[in-house]
Amino acid sequence: MGDFVATGSTGFPLELLSSIVCSVAIAIYALAQPAGNSDDDDSNNGGGGLMQPAVSASGAS
Repeated sequence: MGDFVATGSTGFPLELLSSIVCSVAIAIYALAQPAGNSDDDDSNNGGGGLMQPAVSASGAS
């Protein structure tokens, strides 16, 4: 029948090393991005955008 052959010569798993390296690379890429003006229209006069105040259907109380 078949034999189980261990592919890793060291005790440290290759998948763990790969995930750590990729996570560090993504973190460096994210931190190196320039700061943009993406405040979801919260600082403007309220003429639209994603950040809209929640108003109840009965009006102000």
